[in-house]
Amino acid sequence: MKYLITGVSGFVGIHLAADLIDQGHDVYGVDLHLPTQPVDDIFSSITFHQTSLLDYTVVKSLLEQIRPERI
Repeated sequence: MKYLITGVSGFVGIHLAADLIDQGHDVYGVDLHLPTQPVDDIFSSITFHQTSLLDYTVVKSLLEQIRPERI
């Protein structure tokens, strides 16, 4: 499955992403900030966009990648 995680650079987001990646899922992440903890191995597996959720074009593009038949 494909998952979109908002706040993926935070403590909860990065641990959720790691668990989903370990289970074989595709993870897309949005956050205003880059991660503050060393998570290079995890972050290399995430399709990451450093932007605000208010940026409609980026969010719409991500949603189309995840569920194109629903947009």
